[in-house]
Amino acid sequence: MKLTAYELMKIFKKTLILIIIPLLMLINVFLYYQQEIKYNEYIVYNIEEYYELEEMYRNMPLDESLDEISSKIKTLEDFSLLTIENIEALPFFQDTIDEIKENNPELIEELENSPYADNRDLLTRDIILHKELYDQLVPLTKYGDYVDGIQGRADEMLSVSIFRQEGTFSYRNIIKTPKDFEHLKDIPLKLGLDKGIVSATQFPTTDILIIIIIFLICVYLFLQEKESGLTRLIRTNKKGRFNIAVAKLITLISLTGALALIFYGSIILMGNYLYGFGDLSRYIQSMESFKHSNLLLTVGQYITLFLVGKLAVCILMALIFSLFFTLINNASKIYLCVAVLLGYSYISHVFIHSLSHVSLLKYINIIYF
Repeated sequence: MKLTAYELMKIFKKTLILIIIPLLMLINVFLYYQQEIKYNEYIVYNIEEYYELEEMYRNMPLDESLDEISSKIKTLEDFSLLTIENIEALPFFQDTIDEIKENNPELIEELENSPYADNRDLLTRDIILHKELYDQLVPLTKYGDYVDGIQGRADEMLSVSIFRQEGTFSYRNIIKTPKDFEHLKDIPLKLGLDKGIVSATQFPTTDILIIIIIFLICVYLFLQEKESGLTRLIRTNKKGRFNIAVAKLITLISLTGALALIFYGSIILMGNYLYGFGDLSRYIQSMESFKHSNLLLTVGQYITLFLVGKLAVCILMALIFSLFFTLINNASKIYLCVAVLLGYSYISHVFIHSLSHVSLLKYINIIYF
């Protein structure tokens, strides 16, 4: 324990570490925030209004909700056309506006008596919020048909001779897929915004920053002592380098795990702050992004497994890096090996097709993990 404490103290006494880790944490959260503001500004700034709108339709039958929201969107979009300023500069809208006025003259009176008459920003906001709610409702109505259609699509593929060859991967996959989704046919789906969950768990910047931090920790844990000659001196101890090696590994794993939880956890907290995660007990299949998943998981379970998975991969990466730092004596060679590992993983993941004969390389690598 004393050796582990010493190794931890040695890391935290490094000025660069004390500066760069908090700095990268701030950069991580700031870039995520900027990304969400850039792509979902109206949702982020009007999240309370969105949830009020969601609550209005939560207990309504799905088909009725979709029809009503669709009608509301059409009305709001017509309002938007009728309130265009300097219409002379946009002649291609004139025919549509004339048609609205001719076929639906009461709409003009409705617009004049609405809060949108002199508030185009409010109108834009409500159009975006209603469209977002509509997009969240659609998957709830279509998921049952999607699962029911898997068997039909499998039968259709098996009608083609090249897929009917028993024993082949394609044949086994076609037969197995409907069985994998069988248990999802009658699961209850609930309405809930997916923006925060999807964006917080698919933010690649955090992965890049974690790789940088793990690399820096390995440099201070392994490389500096090796270059100063302390590693040879430690060899003369009674137990050689064993105790030091164990202490360094414990330090590396604990630091990596803690920092991974902090970095990924901060993005999840920010996603929850910006959007809210809704009912954590609803199944992930309630959201369009998870339609193709055959895992029966709630949102809460998914977030937990996401953190556990990221933690495991970060520790695995740290151990691989430590292997390079331990076995290779030359710093430039260590950097080269790390660069080759990451480069190979990225190229394999991006450029190897999933149906390629070497597709195993696409999925069994650090970048994909």
